[in-house]
Amino acid sequence: PAVKAILYGTMITGDQSLQAVVNGQKPILMGNAVSPADGSGKNVYIYNGTPNSIFGGVTTYLAQEVHAKHVAILYPQTAQALAGLQVLQADLQSVGITVKGVGYDPSATDLTAPAVASGAQSADAVVTLSSTPPLCVATAKALNSLGVKAPIVSAGSFCFSQAVSQGLGGDLPHWDQLSVQSNVADSSQPDVKAYLSASSAAGLTPSAQGTADAALSWSLVMTAARLLNEVGANATPSAVAHAAKSFTGPMMLGSPRVDCGGYAAEPALCGASIRVFKYVGNGEYTTETDWLTPTGL
Repeated sequence: PAVKAILYGTMITGDQSLQAVVNGQKPILMGNAVSPADGSGKNVYIYNGTPNSIFGGVTTYLAQEVHAKHVAILYPQTAQALAGLQVLQADLQSVGITVKGVGYDPSATDLTAPAVASGAQSADAVVTLSSTPPLCVATAKALNSLGVKAPIVSAGSFCFSQAVSQGLGGDLPHWDQLSVQSNVADSSQPDVKAYLSASSAAGLTPSAQGTADAALSWSLVMTAARLLNEVGANATPSAVAHAAKSFTGPMMLGSPRVDCGGYAAEPALCGASIRVFKYVGNGEYTTETDWLTPTGL
């Protein structure tokens, strides 16, 4: 059958090439975007945030909930992290928060020196842009060795995986996790219950259910299925695109506000709200915030 739409999730490399090939001929439905350029993509619909909305969410949390005045940022010197750093620095400075960001070689295993140089020991909060298990482990070990007591914020779920737990001797770092979805570890929430039940029936294992990639993908597929059911089996790609743009929710596990085209600076952005959860050990999280509106949107 003819392709009606293209779905993809967290694509770190290659998405701009794909969009150039598609050239707006088919609607592209995304979970959360990694490239800042995605927010202005042609015929693109992003339901779980862009770098601008995610780092704007970090800023809202640090300014309104933590009441931070000075923030340290640790980041690997990669193109992805540098792009995120620029957005985050601008957002934090726009609300009067001073920032010191220190980069490090992504092949490094001891990050104590960069952590010290960033001022992490005296900062009101620390943000880590680590996105691989080895760097998450190295960051956690460095900050633990320095006795950092301020909130440590991870912009995403990268550092909350089984591989990170193994690298730290059996438990995850006790950090704040910024999330574009409900916490799937909290089965008391109705949408989480529905997700766990339906995905289990489809064969997803409990360990897989708890990963952010699985939850994002499930939510995106459910949204796409709803749109396709709405327009019918014989619909054209343009009809699917119209349905995608018109969709206002609710979105399973996702942002309570869905407004494609409602963010002037990022016309491809549909869902932007974020929440923060704190990992407190033994597989347990506490909910730190309700849904927050990102700074700068």
